[in-house]
Amino acid sequence: MTLKHKVDHQHLDKSFYLLLCASCGMPTLVIANQWLHVDAMWPDPKTYSQDIPSKARNALRDARDTLFTPSLSIVGSARAIDFMLKHRGYKDGSLFQRIKQAADDHVITADMKEWADEVRKESNIERHADEDEPEATMDDAQRVLKFAEALAEILFELPARVLRGRGKAPAATDGNGQI
Repeated sequence: MTLKHKVDHQHLDKSFYLLLCASCGMPTLVIANQWLHVDAMWPDPKTYSQDIPSKARNALRDARDTLFTPSLSIVGSARAIDFMLKHRGYKDGSLFQRIKQAADDHVITADMKEWADEVRKESNIERHADEDEPEATMDDAQRVLKFAEALAEILFELPARVLRGRGKAPAATDGNGQI
């Protein structure tokens, strides 16, 4: 992140910082006090629910943090999907076979199976350095991450939310302690 502008507001005893990501060029606005304690940030940093198993949650975070390097982000998203399926008990066979079994068991829909398979193929292209394929783009990485996030929501967040709604599970938090 590079500092582009700083405005001090004496009356509020606050400073406003406009930062730009050196990789993707996206802006971030930070409001801080004189001791550089951050009071607000926009956009809010993305966090993932504690309902998502830690290895999958960490892989999702890594995929999001590397969106500016699409190839790495795509592989990270596929890794998150792999961790999620393994956590749900799909441990045998290739990722292709585990995705198929999850669909056969109606854990994911047929459309989700097709999308998961597309993600798996894109990840293979990146991991195997296929010279005939075009370079992955940030749009590709964002699309793949959106699937991984949707899968996390369906496999872990929504079931946990239902259990909490029925009083059968403790409240969960995202990475910032928010419910």
